[in-house]
Amino acid sequence: MTCPEVLCNEVYIGETGRRLKERINDHAGRDSKSHVLKHSLQCSHPSVNIDDFEIISSNYRKNIFKRRLSEALYIKSLRPSLNVQEQSYALKLYN
Repeated sequence: MTCPEVLCNEVYIGETGRRLKERINDHAGRDSKSHVLKHSLQCSHPSVNIDDFEIISSNYRKNIFKRRLSEALYIKSLRPSLNVQEQSYALKLYN
């Protein structure tokens, strides 16, 4: 997600197993814990809509581990500004 404000370069990466439109509605106002919503409110920027989102990876619908792993790798690689991790998902790559 890229902030819809023209001069703002804030970016967010997230994963979901739900329909994209439902998750966008959360970020637009239903989820008070959403960092995207908090940014919009604090900066008086417009609410997000579907045009502000891009799917960068898919086909993990039934596998939450793969979704979270993909999300973690994208966040580490791209360092989006709105991703504020309060807790991390423990990844065990080797036993």
